[in-house]
Amino acid sequence: MKILLKLRRNPKEFEELKFDFSNKMRFVQEAKFQLFTSNVAKAEVYRKLISEFTTTKELAITIWNRFVEVFSVTELFVENVDFNEIAELSLTAPLKRGTMQNLIQLQFAKTKKLKFVTGDRKIKDYFSNYYKEILTYIGLRKLYDASFPQQPF
Repeated sequence: MKILLKLRRNPKEFEELKFDFSNKMRFVQEAKFQLFTSNVAKAEVYRKLISEFTTTKELAITIWNRFVEVFSVTELFVENVDFNEIAELSLTAPLKRGTMQNLIQLQFAKTKKLKFVTGDRKIKDYFSNYYKEILTYIGLRKLYDASFPQQPF
């Protein structure tokens, strides 16, 4: 399964865990997920780490690099965005501030034929007609549980 993944984690948790991703790595390996992220997600993660969690530039880069390394995430590069299509999507539903990055990622996932995983349930609700391959984190967990019911995560 190919999944476009976004990193959403409190950096203080990374420090407390000392970058211990063992359970989540097992999840990825056992479920045989092939993970992708994008330069758009990277920019958003850097922005969030620096502005909302006031990490240093060095820690932000370390967290990102460790995430990519541990999960064997392939970074893809969004080079073209059809903002006319994004504008049309924006007309179809009441969207909260900050949704633009999700829509760009969704459009990118669609063009690359990747599953799009989001923590925003409304993205799935509003845009499943635009692209069927949208999963929430709960949906991703259900996929894992269905594949490995005997193993707790």
